[in-house]
Amino acid sequence: AYRDDGLAVVSINPYDSPEVIDLFVENNGPRYPILQTGQEVADAYGVPGYPSAVLIGLDGDVVYSGAVDGAVLREAVESLIRD
Repeated sequence: AYRDDGLAVVSINPYDSPEVIDLFVENNGPRYPILQTGQEVADAYGVPGYPSAVLIGLDGDVVYSGAVDGAVLREAVESLIRD
């Protein structure tokens, strides 16, 4: 919904096997890439556990890091787009 505003979504899943991730993709059809060996990236951005969401501004600063909560994420994204 926010792609035209410059939002990119990337999933990090350093725990599941490639087969499990492939099955998830087959069954759910996500429209975003899934980084399978992303523990270093997750650590760098302070991901506390899974599932989590991290929003990173164009300047590279973390704007939100926490639970996957649709209403909270929507407000954070819309705030980024307004600024």
